[in-house]
Amino acid sequence: MTFDQFIDTGISFAGSDSSGGLGMCACDHYKDYSMTPSSISQLDAESFNFNVAHVATIPSSLSTLAKRFNFNIAHEVDDLQEYDVAYLKLEDGFFFYLCKHKSRPENTADLFFCSQLDDWEHRLEQVSAVLGITSSELLWKNAEYMKTP
Repeated sequence: MTFDQFIDTGISFAGSDSSGGLGMCACDHYKDYSMTPSSISQLDAESFNFNVAHVATIPSSLSTLAKRFNFNIAHEVDDLQEYDVAYLKLEDGFFFYLCKHKSRPENTADLFFCSQLDDWEHRLEQVSAVLGITSSELLWKNAEYMKTP
């Protein structure tokens, strides 16, 4: 399996609940969308103890976004390769992360949400708007998102 095939299948972060399953997706706690997110704050990797799925690829480098929104970038290594990542949340508490694997094109970042989120397209619009990206500017959007475990 190539990295690009792997990234589109969704990945799991370490962490489980007492029943042995994955922890509850933090996204499920925030269903009030009456507010318009206007800021991003930094999280740590431990906050992401649920399955995630690649939602979109955006036309901006991770370092450019980090400078614009004042967040730090971590350097990590998974089973496949090295990557840079920023674990983030909107002001309403919605978790997401941006990453850049070494093999991916320059000046792009991959966007991940918890997997099987019912309103993922709405959330994609919100996150994109906060990042200053329109839907038409997305380089790739995961049409198979709801099938990602």
